[in-house]
Amino acid sequence: MTKTHDSMNGNCPAARTHSPSGHPSGHSGMMEHASRTLPDGTPKCRLIAWEVTRSCNLACKHCRAEAHPEPYPGELSTAEAKALIDTFPQVGSPIIIFTGGEPTMREDVYELAAYARDRGLRCVMSPNGTRITPEVAQKIRDADFNAAQFPLTKPTPPAMTNSAA
Repeated sequence: MTKTHDSMNGNCPAARTHSPSGHPSGHSGMMEHASRTLPDGTPKCRLIAWEVTRSCNLACKHCRAEAHPEPYPGELSTAEAKALIDTFPQVGSPIIIFTGGEPTMREDVYELAAYARDRGLRCVMSPNGTRITPEVAQKIRDADFNAAQFPLTKPTPPAMTNSAA
């Protein structure tokens, strides 16, 4: 390792340590690259956008979910969804985005997120925001989501929806 100094600061209270390869963290770059791959050399999955339901209380033109209020046939049961979550660490340590449709319309979404978090996975929710009440906000917090992301657009029937849903 070599110390380098900021040429703008002669006394250099913030000297930076570099490896012989010049990488600021001291790594050669090879270790960093290797940690981004699975044992077979394929890249680790960094992000999973999981449409946990296609159900939604809106019918936005831009959405491909073809949403309606009821659950769709063939949606995973809670047990099936947990089994799927159990496979995620096999492909890395991805951030899971719980989306839809409207994820809050799936009653077990909070249980699924807590289950994923208990396995060391980071979870984010991406609801449309129209169903957020103090109670729903508390459920999101209790499930320990890392973040919840809301759209800045507001739904208006003529501009956003195909029908008055």
